[in-house]
Amino acid sequence: MLEGGSLLHPPSNISASDGVADLLTGLRVAVAAVDAPCGPACPGESSREGERELRKKVCGIRYTPDLDAMRSHPRDFYGWILNGLDLYAALDGAGITCVECFPTATFTRVAGPRRTRSRARWTTEALEELGLSGLIGRSNQDERDALAAGLTAQAYLADEVETFCDIVVPREGWRPNAD
Repeated sequence: MLEGGSLLHPPSNISASDGVADLLTGLRVAVAAVDAPCGPACPGESSREGERELRKKVCGIRYTPDLDAMRSHPRDFYGWILNGLDLYAALDGAGITCVECFPTATFTRVAGPRRTRSRARWTTEALEELGLSGLIGRSNQDERDALAAGLTAQAYLADEVETFCDIVVPREGWRPNAD
């Protein structure tokens, strides 16, 4: 979330975590909600406690295994999580407050369960219902998920969140600030 309450910055293609931290520092970001786990499961575990709790209370989630399982995956399936861990370290090093978010949980809380709709239709309709579809026009799922991260940051700043260990989710019924 940018200073002044804005959720969006024009898209940027930054390949290094330090570059993201530099950009956010320059923008004077109040809090960054990161769409990636902030840590692995405990050694020998195949999921984190907060993920299991979130699955029971909000929506499904793919579990995060321990670090050894992530690093040994034959097709680097968990590379995005390892990159996310680097991003958390860079943001922390830059003094930026960051929280872990899960966009599907954010969309579930602000727009209700997906049910039989495609993910694309569900998230697009959710943004329309919130009056936010004009912020990004035609978008892909990554862009809609980025907006959900911004919504999570806004809810966090308003102290309108529930936490599942490290995962931050807007409270049920919370709506974004219209400003």
